[in-house]
Amino acid sequence: MIRWLAVLVGSITTVGLRLGLAQVITRTGLSGPLVAPLIQELLALGLAGFVAGHFANRWHIGNAVLAAGGYIMIAATMVAFDEAQRVSTVGLAGLPPIDPWQLAAGDVIGLTAASVGGWLAARGAPDPETTDLR
Repeated sequence: MIRWLAVLVGSITTVGLRLGLAQVITRTGLSGPLVAPLIQELLALGLAGFVAGHFANRWHIGNAVLAAGGYIMIAATMVAFDEAQRVSTVGLAGLPPIDPWQLAAGDVIGLTAASVGGWLAARGAPDPETTDLR
């Protein structure tokens, strides 16, 4: 059963963790062109997948993956607004080329991290078939 509140909380958790981890990584000087965003996304989606999976009584991994999908939609919307602003000031030449392989790989890695987080949440959860959760 999908718990939409768990999915929403997981998506919002991912956004908050991603922004917080960005601050930590830049303040500690660990930022790099490829490594820092990947680490931020892996940690944020893994922890948010755990949160979404924890709040779901069943289908922990499914809820975690939906939360990651919600985050991907939020992140894509934020990037679209940023690029729209850039286009309005400098034109289309100011946009970097789109790399579909990098986009797909980032989404697959993110969904995998969220799945692992949901799986870890399910490992410690009581069995809903044998436990009265009311």
